[in-house]
Amino acid sequence: KFVATQRQMTPDFTFGEDLVNAIPSGVPILPKEGTILKGDKKADVYVVNANLIFPMTYSAFVARGITVAQVNIVPQAEIDSYSKGSLLTK
Repeated sequence: KFVATQRQMTPDFTFGEDLVNAIPSGVPILPKEGTILKGDKKADVYVVNANLIFPMTYSAFVARGITVAQVNIVPQAEIDSYSKGSLLTK
């Protein structure tokens, strides 16, 4: 639901051919690039980048100037469904 809301996909949303062609086949649709995510069951925080979500350390969180208000909490199952990149430490 978060991704649909963020991408303004309502029940009457029409997918254009360019959007359909841009969606990778067989993988969940990620939130927009740069979105900060956290599952509702674990403390790990992720950033969306290049069709992956990257976990980050607290140091990376602070170095990037991220605030708690920017963290979007989504169901843990959604986080678990995304492909993950390597841990960001800076």
